[in-house]
Amino acid sequence: MKKDLYNIKINPPQLSKEEIAKYQDFDALLAKFKETPLPEEVKSERKPRVIWLRYVATAAAVFLLAAMVNGLLQREKGMDEKQFFAKQPFINPPLNDLKPTFVSGKINANEGGIYENNNGSKLIIPAAAFRNPDGKLVEGDVDIKYREMHDYVDFFLSGIPMTYDSAGVKYVLESAGMVEIYAEQNGQQLKMDPGKEIKVELISYINMPRLNMSPKYNIYKLSASSRNWEYQNVDNIQIIDELDNEGFENEELRNLRTNYQTYLSKTSILEVNEIAVLEATIEIPTKPVRPVRANKDHFSFDLDISDNASPVVKNLGEKYQNIIWHISPNSPEINTNAFKLEWESMDLKPIDNGPDFELTLINGDRKEYILVTPALSGNEFSKAMSLYDTSMEIYRNKLKDRELTLEKNRNSIIEKYYSLKEASKKEFVRTIENWRIKNQNDPSLNQIVRKKIINRFVANEFGIWNCDRPIHPDDLEIEGNFELDKNAEVTDEIAYLVNKNRNTIVRIYAKDGAKINFDQKSDNLMWMVTKDNQIAIFRQEEFKKINQKKGGNHTFRLKVEPDALKSEEDVRKVLQFKEM
Repeated sequence: MKKDLYNIKINPPQLSKEEIAKYQDFDALLAKFKETPLPEEVKSERKPRVIWLRYVATAAAVFLLAAMVNGLLQREKGMDEKQFFAKQPFINPPLNDLKPTFVSGKINANEGGIYENNNGSKLIIPAAAFRNPDGKLVEGDVDIKYREMHDYVDFFLSGIPMTYDSAGVKYVLESAGMVEIYAEQNGQQLKMDPGKEIKVELISYINMPRLNMSPKYNIYKLSASSRNWEYQNVDNIQIIDELDNEGFENEELRNLRTNYQTYLSKTSILEVNEIAVLEATIEIPTKPVRPVRANKDHFSFDLDISDNASPVVKNLGEKYQNIIWHISPNSPEINTNAFKLEWESMDLKPIDNGPDFELTLINGDRKEYILVTPALSGNEFSKAMSLYDTSMEIYRNKLKDRELTLEKNRNSIIEKYYSLKEASKKEFVRTIENWRIKNQNDPSLNQIVRKKIINRFVANEFGIWNCDRPIHPDDLEIEGNFELDKNAEVTDEIAYLVNKNRNTIVRIYAKDGAKINFDQKSDNLMWMVTKDNQIAIFRQEEFKKINQKKGGNHTFRLKVEPDALKSEEDVRKVLQFKEM
């Protein structure tokens, strides 16, 4: 091999900044490439090697050109759906003024209690369940903030995503109800005490075929940090009106249903009574009364405590020598001249373990009733506060012990009666299933009906909790293009697609060529929000006209409704929402 056939440069000198810039003009490079003539065919046996090298250089230029053109095309096509939603707020209400609103109720943090919504939903809150941002246990009244979301209008207005990513698979969430819970004290948001749980009984509704029994749902907690729903537990669902008359035309089934219903009612009464007996047998500790500091600006007077006074009053007199009595702010209006009169006798008794006492002044047939409060000053007040703090700590410990004992025994009772109900239910379901098999051709069995349910689960922290079951996207997938009439402009590029039969809502990046999954047999609805606060909608009757196979293409022409959206009722009216 002769060396002069090749001009191979090993370790060439590094190019300068000016030389690099000289070749960064892509347009000039492309023009030069187009002007360069193709080499003529050479018959020599040696030169094809050189020509081959030249073709390699040309191929590299073509590859570079293709890569750069492809990059330009990618930029023109824009981001994909995943990238688009990653740039959006995770919770993204489309109409900020119309978000589902919170209701509020007060709970005493020391004692816990039950918050009940006007639809019957309940939050069962344990004692000493809240801490402030500094980690200190919260005492006194706490504001419970609570909202429920049940249907696709609620989900749409909340801006909460209703899809679930698991192991790289994207599911749609069919919801049986969703709640958001948090607590405040003096406008400051609180945290749940670790280890404490709020029991939730969420009243909601689900769609299901006639005579089907208790579908399986799960409980998920929304995580803003992972931008996903996190599985928590299985939803304990009770169908309240599963024993309605639909499907029970058969006399045998009617009799079985009546027996089953009677058994459940009796069992529930026994359960409630047993829990009531349990709670009555475990004594509730008496909460200490906080001492009142004497106030020189309040009307005050002295009382001589007699030997036949009540034990509570005598105990006060023995503990403190200088009790000052104020007229309580809770007292009915009185004539202070009454204290200038001489009264034959008096009676003093405490009221409901509070700071107030009822003072009765007696003179013959005349009686004067006054609510009074004992007050202390100086060292006696400091001493009383020290005793109060010690008593409160003992009180809280007793409350906690009582709650633990109640919880353990109450759970045992609930589990006992739950087992009895489940055994009866299994027998009832078995009988119904046998009847369904014999009558499987009855078309009414597949009719979708709406059932009232109770979702039971526990929440161990504040936030958004969802009763759902993840389902795969609907089988039919087509490519969608979008057109809005009246040259309307949208606030964003998000379309909302609803399967009304399954109570699902999916957000779609509404660019041409978007992947649209829907069930042709269901009632579907899709819409976008315009910059004028109107809805551009593609209704269910238009979905029924789509005749496409998987992979097909359809242009969704969304009609703009003329009315602006000023309330949730406006949204429901435009979307023609109605309960099934």
